[in-house]
Amino acid sequence: MVMDGSERPNGAPRPAPSPRVLLDIEQLLLTALEQLHLLESDLDTGRDPRARVIAAGAALDRAREFCRTSAAAPSPVGVRTVLLVDADPDHRLDVECRLRELGYRVHAATNAEAALVDFQALRGRVDLVVVDADLPGLGGALVSGRMRELNPHVPVEVVAKPLGREALGRLLERLERDDGAGKASE
Repeated sequence: MVMDGSERPNGAPRPAPSPRVLLDIEQLLLTALEQLHLLESDLDTGRDPRARVIAAGAALDRAREFCRTSAAAPSPVGVRTVLLVDADPDHRLDVECRLRELGYRVHAATNAEAALVDFQALRGRVDLVVVDADLPGLGGALVSGRMRELNPHVPVEVVAKPLGREALGRLLERLERDDGAGKASE
């Protein structure tokens, strides 16, 4: 079964987000898209695009912050935790939001060093690590190797971008099929 976002990995129905939350996210994204459309118009007419770029970036930053803070509440017992390591903010936000939609708690790291610190700090509470193969600095393969040395029981997956919905579904299915056998020990 490929998860399409309509159910949680454990088979339970995904709770529907409140209409207000959906409207807030939709409005933030529409604002960003509107600014990008106006930016294209400015470029076509030779106007200075800087104000549009700033406005679009601000709307996207607010959407990112909204996504982060909406997940800041403590996770219910039994919710799986994913450590997501990706330097690309847009790709990271996309995967992060999809994981949250599926009922996962997500901790995101933007570089290899932060990922290793987070992995150790979250010891015993990480069920899966997803690392970008092209991570700048140490690189995805080296980071995953160090994490496996620190705790060989936590699955660490090195993935290529973009991580599409189907590939993410297969990753999560494998985690659920293993039934937490790799859960880190404290």
